[in-house]
Amino acid sequence: MRRVRGVVVVAVASTMACGLSIVGASPDAIDAGEDDAAAASLPDAPASPDAFDGDTAAPSVRDAEPDVRDAGADVRDAEPDVRDATGPTTFCTGSTATFCADFDDPADASVPAGWEPPALGLGASVLLVNAPPAHSSPRSLRAVSTMGNPAIVRKNVVVNTSLTVDFWVRFDGLPSAGGSVVSPFRITPPDPPGEDFFFFVSTQQSYFQEYGNIFEPRRGALTQNVWHHVVIKLTTTTSRIDARVDGVTYLSNVELPYAWPRPTTATIELGAALLYQTTSATVWIDDVVITAE
Repeated sequence: MRRVRGVVVVAVASTMACGLSIVGASPDAIDAGEDDAAAASLPDAPASPDAFDGDTAAPSVRDAEPDVRDAGADVRDAEPDVRDATGPTTFCTGSTATFCADFDDPADASVPAGWEPPALGLGASVLLVNAPPAHSSPRSLRAVSTMGNPAIVRKNVVVNTSLTVDFWVRFDGLPSAGGSVVSPFRITPPDPPGEDFFFFVSTQQSYFQEYGNIFEPRRGALTQNVWHHVVIKLTTTTSRIDARVDGVTYLSNVELPYAWPRPTTATIELGAALLYQTTSATVWIDDVVITAE
């Protein structure tokens, strides 16, 4: 499978002063080492040769052989820093997924940078920002709706047998009124219509739903201003779905009410994908991995 780097940036002007813009850390800041996810993945330094030398009578390897560093120039002096040549290591570096977006590389600050052009209504905006904290530094995506319209990024993928969407989401200001919900995620098949699949969240509960069919059991509310990990896998060969949030199983091999055609081109939306009985939502998205087979 092919890895594509992704991020969203669009500029839209309207009488509602809505728009898309980019605010982010400079490339120098990234080179300085602010990428927490990359730093966390570095292995520990190996133990010295003496730590594995069980025979105290034998000379140390370092005693028998000259120090390589003394015999030649420091490798770092002879070769340029790889990071200087290729840019910073990010969450998506080395990904073999169908599509990966960490919103971190400033080189991705263009439209659409792997995503489909966003569809925004009045009072909706999608911004690339570096504060509040991203899940993987330095940037994340912030989707804001103030008039009930979707504020999303979209990705179309061809699905033959299965589709897995793995992402991190954070909510600021969820609706508290009874029956009011926000969906940070939606999958839409092109045909037949009416089979959209959502993940709804409010201050009272969280649950998955396909069109008018709510999947039970519903779970409790998700803590606001905290990152949550969502993984959804749709198996089109059996029309079944699995879903987990923060490691908690919401759906396990649940049969969908309708069969999806195969192959199909599915549209994945992330952000403030749907607002129901409310007009205001702020949703953060980061570290998106999409695998279509």
